[in-house]
Formats: sequence, C-alpha cells, structure tokens
Amino acid sequence: MILKEASQAVIDALQAAGGRLEVNALADAVNRPLKSVNGTLVSLGSKGKYAKGLIDYEKIQEGEATVKYVFLTDAGVNFVPSEETPDAE
Repeated sequence: MILKEASQAVIDALQAAGGRLEVNALADAVNRPLKSVNGTLVSLGSKGKYAKGLIDYEKIQEGEATVKYVFLTDAGVNFVPSEETPDAE
C-alpha cells in the first residue's frame, strides 16, 4: 500500500522517533494542526472501516493531565510503501 503524503509524514515521524510520540509532539513534527493529525491517525489506526492498522494509541495519566501517546504497531514498524495507488483517507 502507498499512503497519502500526510499519512506517510506521520509514519515517518513516528519511525524517526523510535515508534512512539505524544500526539502534540507528533503534530509539531509533521507541521500540521492537531485536528488534522487526529483525522490522519484515525485512518492509520486499528479501528474503523478504512483502518490500516499501522498505529495505535494509549492514554496515560501524568499528574492531573491525561496525555495521548501514538505508537506504531508491528505493521507500522515494518511498513514499506509499495507502488500501488494511494489509499483513500
């Protein structure tokens, strides 16, 4: 599968960061608004009709705040784009 540019940027940022980033840091890394990144995360995630299963997330309580971390699944760690047409997002 080949990903659209925004999705590939998220995968690249996560791979460069060792596979895990806090969601706000991820938005900064790909230079996109958090709302836009969240939409991309849904399409890359493990749930839903068009889910690709490349990422997942966990919410961690840090003090009084809950922080969302995004991480690559095994499929995301091993993801290599192919020459197929881009998947719909």
